[in-house]
Order: sequence, then structure tokens, then C-alpha cells
Amino acid sequence: MAVVLAGLAWTVFKPTVVPNVTMTAAGESTTVDQVRGQKLKLVLALIHPTDPNSKTAVTMLKTQFATYEGRATFAGLMLADAAAAEAFEKDQDLPFTVYAMTPQQNPAEYNEPVKAVGGFRNRCFVGTVLVLDQSRRISVQVNGNELENLSSALSKL
Repeated sequence: MAVVLAGLAWTVFKPTVVPNVTMTAAGESTTVDQVRGQKLKLVLALIHPTDPNSKTAVTMLKTQFATYEGRATFAGLMLADAAAAEAFEKDQDLPFTVYAMTPQQNPAEYNEPVKAVGGFRNRCFVGTVLVLDQSRRISVQVNGNELENLSSALSKL
């Protein structure tokens, strides 16, 4: 019985890992790990170009960028093509890069980051901001309806 309970606890409380998906910006392909670079954390906004929570999330990240850019890499991941990601980045005048999911030939792969952080205890939709550690584990997740807590969450970087 104790083994079953321990297994259940691990399933519920294990760290969620975001897949090392391939994405594109400025005609160059990269991965989540490469975007993080040498910094210990990656602040990643999941974006859809017409979603109001996405726009709120990136606006809030834009205001926090100067404070935390020394502690973490900031980026957006748009569930759209490269042209839409580039247009969104320019329209929002963002100080960080917005990447497009690359696998145009397999649109189901767009869902991989969302599926990875969805499930029993987490809900992840566009407009969600994630803070990932060096192993792509989620250390902070702020969903669209909780964006007023983003400043507090980033203060823990």
C-alpha cells in the first residue's frame, strides 16, 4: 500500500518537463535548450497572435524584462508560423524574441508543449508564462487568468 501511495504522490507531484521542441526565428532553427543559453532559467510565454491573454502576458514581461534579464533568458513561443511570430514581436515592440513552432509538416507537434504541461494538476494554454530550469522543468507557471501574479512569480528568479 505504501508503494502505491508513493507512486501516486510521485505521479501527482513530479516536476513537469517541457519538451525540447524546435522553433524558428529570423530564418534560423533552434531548440528550447539553445534559447536558454548559459542562463539558469528561461522565461517562456506561450502565445497565440489573437489571444488577449497572450498580449497581456507579453506586455507584462516587457515591463519586467529590464529587471530580470540578467537572471533569465526571455522568449515567446508562438503557436503559428514564423511570419506571424515576427509580426507579433514587432507589433508588440518586444525586447525579446518570439519564436514560431517549426514543424509545419506536422501541425500536431504544435500541441507538444501544451500537452506536456497540461494534465491533472497543471493547465497550460496560450497566454501562459513558464519559468524553466536547466532541465526544462517548470519551476513557475502563471496562467492567463493569474497574470496579475506574474511580477511576484518573477521576483523568485
